[in-house]
Amino acid sequence: MSLSRLAICGLALLPLLLFILVFYLRWSPLVNLFTNYVEISYILFTLLAIIFSSLAAPRLAGISSTAKSSLVMAFKLLLCAYAGSLLLITLIRYSNYTSEVIDVSYYHLAVWQLSEFKIPKIWESTTNLWSQHFEPIIFFLVPVYWLVKDAGILMLIQSGFVISGFIPLYLAGKHLLRSRFLGLCIGAAYLSFGGIQFGYAYGFHPIMFFPSLFFWMYYFLNRQKLFFYCLFLILALLVKEEISLPIIFWGLYLLIFLKKRLPGIVTIILGIFWYVFCFYYFIPRFNPQGFIYWGQFPTGAHYSGLLGIIEFALTRPLLLVKTLITPAAKIQTFFHSFGFFSFLPLLYPQSWLIFFPSLMQKLLSSDITALNGFHYSAVIGATVIIAGLESLRRLLARFPHPVFWGLLILYTAVFSNLFYGYHRLSPLLFFRETALTDQQLLSLQQAISLIPPEASVSAHYMIAPHLHKPYEKLRTGPKIPEKSDFVLTDIYLPIVLQDVNDATANLTDLLKNPRYQLIFNQNGALLFKSKTYSP
Repeated sequence: MSLSRLAICGLALLPLLLFILVFYLRWSPLVNLFTNYVEISYILFTLLAIIFSSLAAPRLAGISSTAKSSLVMAFKLLLCAYAGSLLLITLIRYSNYTSEVIDVSYYHLAVWQLSEFKIPKIWESTTNLWSQHFEPIIFFLVPVYWLVKDAGILMLIQSGFVISGFIPLYLAGKHLLRSRFLGLCIGAAYLSFGGIQFGYAYGFHPIMFFPSLFFWMYYFLNRQKLFFYCLFLILALLVKEEISLPIIFWGLYLLIFLKKRLPGIVTIILGIFWYVFCFYYFIPRFNPQGFIYWGQFPTGAHYSGLLGIIEFALTRPLLLVKTLITPAAKIQTFFHSFGFFSFLPLLYPQSWLIFFPSLMQKLLSSDITALNGFHYSAVIGATVIIAGLESLRRLLARFPHPVFWGLLILYTAVFSNLFYGYHRLSPLLFFRETALTDQQLLSLQQAISLIPPEASVSAHYMIAPHLHKPYEKLRTGPKIPEKSDFVLTDIYLPIVLQDVNDATANLTDLLKNPRYQLIFNQNGALLFKSKTYSP
């Protein structure tokens, strides 16, 4: 075996070797590197990818056309299998009470109420959903709820739709870059991005529909099918009120740099209309205070909202710089957001306009939005990939070697996923996630079966979506004061969206509450019944 071939094999196996050393053997120097020095890690990934691609690309480019077709077909099958595994693992985690199910019950109740032609309320309060966000894309889920009212359907539809985003990416890459292999590598990078994986695996959020819709927009734009482009543009806007800004900047990019006047103007006009309608008309109708989430961003002394952010940037530039780079987690977010795609979008400055608003949203935020993952990386993940495609179009004109660029993207994406992906979806970490045992699951199901259909229930956050209860009879708990007919919890499930001390205090109070009787206590599953309840 030649030295070059040996180096290619060694570099190909290196990510797996390092993964074993870090996650299985827990070798402290590497654990420290990949945990505390994210920036260095991504630079290392990219440098190794450049070396690997430089060595492997000439060999792959020199094989016969028959062998190339066979490799592409094998890659397609492998990518489809990976996509299927992501969907399957997501659904298994949900059914086994392993998924954090963040906001699943919240949107389950919202869609259920919409299916009955009611304005959705938040739990048992009088506050309605539209006082916080406007996400009309969920109206398309209403017909499903006319047939079956099951929160698990939301997880299935969301994860399936998000994962399907690799299809328009592959089609766009094949059409624009004239390379099936490069299109598949771009699709693989999308599927393996931890920020996107986190979003659909840990809960349900309408904004997770944006990437696939945006990719279809991009594909139809480049196929010059304006009708379908506008259709998916409207659908993308309907995802959420905040999508208006990325869409406006996308329109500016089309108009200024791609010279696509009609699509650019239409995009800008629709984006501005959606921004004005949502922030100045619709949300204030339901909340006199307006959009409450502007509070996470710094503002100037005279204006609030977007104008306040612009005032802050113009009047306090030094503080702006400090806000963008502190705390250190924001620097890590930057590397997470671009490193998985080999930093290619940064090589074409004009494309920065595409991801500018989503990047600023993260770097200016003072809360969890600034972190990589959750559902907060959906928009930046999508815009960075499209910016990367635009960058690749120019890079290929100067260095027309699609196999090199494809291997570069693929190698970096694999490395990034292994170390910074959503590890609960990693095929290499099967059975290593802490979950309820079979006996504990059986006990929990037994406790659920004891709850009468007509009774109201206050359930542990991770249990609530699994209860087939009318929305007016379901809440999360236990809470103080407790008023449901039954209270269901499990001490072996993690505490979600609640302080551990508060959760412990609520459970202790319930155990001492003379109004409730503990009627089931087995393998961690606890079911309380109100003494005043009668069927």
